[in-house]
Amino acid sequence: MQFTREIQRIVIMALIALGLVALTSTYWVLTGERVLNRDDNPRLVEATARIMRGGIYDRDGVLLVETNPSPTSGRAIRTYHHPAMHSVLGYYSMRYGEGGAEAAFNERLQGEREPSNLWRWFERYVMHQPQTGDDIRLTLDLAIQQAAHDALDGRRGALVVVSVPDGAIKALVSLPTFDPNELDARWGELTQDAGEPFFNRALQGAYQPGATMYSLLVLSALVNQFPAEIAFDSATRPIEVGDVRLTCTEQPPADILTIFDALTFGCPAPFADFAEQIGYDAIHNTLRLIRPDLPPTLSGFITESASPERVPSVIGLKEALGQGDFRTTPLEMALVMASFINNGNAPAPVTLQAARPAYSDDWVTLRTVQPSLPITTPENARRIAALLRQNVVRGTAQEAFHADFDIGGQSALSYAGAGVHTWFVGFLREEARRGYAIALILEDTQDLALAATIGGEVLRAAATARAD
Repeated sequence: MQFTREIQRIVIMALIALGLVALTSTYWVLTGERVLNRDDNPRLVEATARIMRGGIYDRDGVLLVETNPSPTSGRAIRTYHHPAMHSVLGYYSMRYGEGGAEAAFNERLQGEREPSNLWRWFERYVMHQPQTGDDIRLTLDLAIQQAAHDALDGRRGALVVVSVPDGAIKALVSLPTFDPNELDARWGELTQDAGEPFFNRALQGAYQPGATMYSLLVLSALVNQFPAEIAFDSATRPIEVGDVRLTCTEQPPADILTIFDALTFGCPAPFADFAEQIGYDAIHNTLRLIRPDLPPTLSGFITESASPERVPSVIGLKEALGQGDFRTTPLEMALVMASFINNGNAPAPVTLQAARPAYSDDWVTLRTVQPSLPITTPENARRIAALLRQNVVRGTAQEAFHADFDIGGQSALSYAGAGVHTWFVGFLREEARRGYAIALILEDTQDLALAATIGGEVLRAAATARAD
């Protein structure tokens, strides 16, 4: 009897132990994946630290960013080679995540897609080899980007260069910026920096267009068949808009001007009179042409929440003269300028050109031309382009002139509260519909000549880079 009771006790204890094992196993089956993916899981942290993130190249195959294993720890080290590219490439950090192009193309660079064949699956999940991402090639041109970065010379602002007609982004600079090689060490300092180095002014900066609106008002006149011969008296008088007093940028030869002459000399009075005659609804409809109510995208660079507000539902004199609630970005202004040498069509912007899958030597072309945005007719586009060329010859943007290059453009002031920003927008046309469009904004300056000089130099550099 005593022996039987001992056997029963052992059996009961064994059953209890088996039950605990079963419960424990069930718990780990149900929660194991969650535990494995916890941020503080040392195994996951170590695996992430060893990811061989793909390289980033410019359009000619120049290496911009690469990842190499540390010779001591084996952890991945991300290295950014060209300071001129910092503002557009963004950053990658295990601690702080991704930004800029690194964020836009993170899945491809990180290699987060499932392995393409059984051997790659075996390497990743059985042999636990470091995860390897794809290389990518952007449409950015290091030579043009460097020229733009050098021309800005550390000034606060932004510059975008777009290729026409394909919409390829050739340069995109936003200043001030930061060195992503020092991100982890300086994160706290950078987040408190009044210059907002993480804010991409070229893509997300919502600026009043200022006197660049004059070319859009000319577009409105052409669309609405406003007679070109109508001239306005007292064309050089100042216009008061709130606390701002607007005057001619250049002194015209007479005090009677058409709006086409007013564009050349940057005179606000004829445009104020024109707006009253044609009506603000007509101008509002023109603004809707260049800013349709669609979420802006640039291959992941822009999110809807980061975009400036759409066209205001009601506009008045302030908006018509570029000093009110209507805002735009440098990228959008560059696309509008592109339309004037592209038969009236604004190209869709493109930033990703090709990818090279991990463990492959072959690049796969990814870039496709997206449908352009029709803004106006080819004839209207040609007429505005001619006026902008005249601006460079004898108007508001003479400093952008370069012999042997077909350049058109406009320099303009934008009053934002107590500050003043300076725009240069324009284009360089090559044969047929090929060329470049540019938009530049310099914050807290009224130097129209400087903006035009920078714009002309960068356009010339872009044409020279293509020729090379």
